[in-house]
Amino acid sequence: METIKKAFLNNSSVFIYIILSLLVATLLFPNSFEMKVMPLDISTHLSSSLDISWAVAQNYANFHNLIWGKEFVFTFGPLAPLAIRITWGESKIAFILYDLFYFINIFLITFFSLKAAKNKIFVVLSIISFLILFPPNLGGSYAVVYFFILIFWIFKSIESPSKLSFLMQFIILLILFYTKFNTGLISFLIYYLAIFLMLFDKKINFKKAIVLIIIPIILVVVSSFYLNVELLKYIYYGSEMVSGYNETMYMRAESFSNELEKVLIFVSIIIVYFIWKLFREKNIRINIKNLILMAIFSIAIFVLYKQAFVRADIGHMNGFFMYATFLIFCTGSMFDNKLKEISNILLIPLITLPVFFSSTDVMSNVNSLSLSKKEYFNGLNNSNYDFATTLFPNSNSLPASVLNEIGKQSVDVYPWDIMMLLENDLNYAPRPIIQSYSAYTKELENLNFDFYNSKDAPKYIIYDYETIDNRYPLFDESKVNLAIQLNYHPVEKFKFSNKELILFEQNSNFKPIKLELIDQYAIVINSGIAPKKNVFYEVELYNTLSGKLYSILANAPEVNIKIKTKNNKIIDHKTSNSLLKSGIFSETYFKTTNDIFDSYFDKNIDPDFLIKEYQFVPVSSNYFEDKIKITEYKITQ
Repeated sequence: METIKKAFLNNSSVFIYIILSLLVATLLFPNSFEMKVMPLDISTHLSSSLDISWAVAQNYANFHNLIWGKEFVFTFGPLAPLAIRITWGESKIAFILYDLFYFINIFLITFFSLKAAKNKIFVVLSIISFLILFPPNLGGSYAVVYFFILIFWIFKSIESPSKLSFLMQFIILLILFYTKFNTGLISFLIYYLAIFLMLFDKKINFKKAIVLIIIPIILVVVSSFYLNVELLKYIYYGSEMVSGYNETMYMRAESFSNELEKVLIFVSIIIVYFIWKLFREKNIRINIKNLILMAIFSIAIFVLYKQAFVRADIGHMNGFFMYATFLIFCTGSMFDNKLKEISNILLIPLITLPVFFSSTDVMSNVNSLSLSKKEYFNGLNNSNYDFATTLFPNSNSLPASVLNEIGKQSVDVYPWDIMMLLENDLNYAPRPIIQSYSAYTKELENLNFDFYNSKDAPKYIIYDYETIDNRYPLFDESKVNLAIQLNYHPVEKFKFSNKELILFEQNSNFKPIKLELIDQYAIVINSGIAPKKNVFYEVELYNTLSGKLYSILANAPEVNIKIKTKNNKIIDHKTSNSLLKSGIFSETYFKTTNDIFDSYFDKNIDPDFLIKEYQFVPVSSNYFEDKIKITEYKITQ
């Protein structure tokens, strides 16, 4: 009788876990099937087009069979449209499978966590916490969420290897690698760290470890052919994107210090928790295992921190606490303590603080939770994956003279408004780094320059002299701007979205540009160089050890470029070491699009815009060595 009663109680518990797990998975299942891409508001077109332009460009790359890593290079990969939720040109089945796989993972993680945890109260509390914090649409954050799901399966396989846990890891590694390169690369690191631990812990033998090491590599290589990826270049330029982002894209919202203090409090509690766990355990072998588990968790929390605090605007910083509780939930081992254990005192703030620390509209997130997926299925039924469906007709037409001039010839846009070209049904010919602000490094810059310096260069360019973060627009893509100056001429200046733009046409006597080495020398930091005609300069600063450490913990040390004119006027712009290594040129300072246009017509230049000197000034000299390397090249054709 006692046995029957126990079996009944166990079965009823399992039934409750299944119901709760289905509830959580359904609540987190997408509310909408796709993100509708509509024509932009013409009055704010140029300011609002940056993000949507890179998003739709990924779909454009896929259905125009551009080679990822060679013809198209970005932070995201060919599977990114599944996360961003833009269906243009993509397979409906792929979206359904992607969503079902996500649903299954959330269900299984919740079920296994409830079933295995000794401390079920804290499992439920953490579920409530991340349900409150998750935004209605994950978008690009699917990468970090899948990264934490991967950690769940890794921790589960460390405790008890199974075919299911390894199958899930293989699929997620593939999804991550081709959704967002930086997260994908780190995923492989922690996966192989776990294989080492399982081998050390004798959970798997050497032969099985070799198989587990090889399978993900084979999957990545084989799928690269299907996804049109040149694998080695995808890895190389993806790494350049990651390092360049860290060097260049930093900014500081007003709330930065306050948000960072919250993170330090949260991380300090985690550190105390792990130290307590280590000191409690006397078995050396178990402690080595715990140290590796801590290393995996630390890598994950560091990835979350860097994603939030390199850019450090309010949107990115909010992301830290949005997903911190979900990471703890996926770690699982934190719920192995019995309810009365003293360590649970530390678990309470780890689960609850993200809700109180988050700057997001929590009630808006809660209101978005719905068991009804009517909008999702309506979107599924009505989506037909054609650009023309939602984009045309629109009121964002370029002037007739511009459209007639371009016709069906190839055209690129500078710096980022790809939507303008698509809304006008033009023959978009993207440079590999599709938007100027993200050509962060010399290698990325050279990729675009090689494109513009070849027969593949577009016939026309629609040009807006614009940038972000108070950078100097001419030096976002200095070599591309050099190519435009020497191999293109203005056809027309026109207005679009209340701004002056230029239509450039490639010269009939196109000649490739050559940069011939003249000299290489050093100058003292905070000193400058006087620009010479037809000379291109590469500038390189050197980080001290403290500068390198700062770059790892925060972002690359900040550098400004001071432009001193003949009239001793000083103009400050933000730059970075990687942008300076990409190169600078020009004896003239250009402030507006009109200045660029006028420069082609030998108009007298105001002395306020004739450059006397470029100076390279670190915000903190402690992070840089005293010398700066200057390399001069003669510009020839």
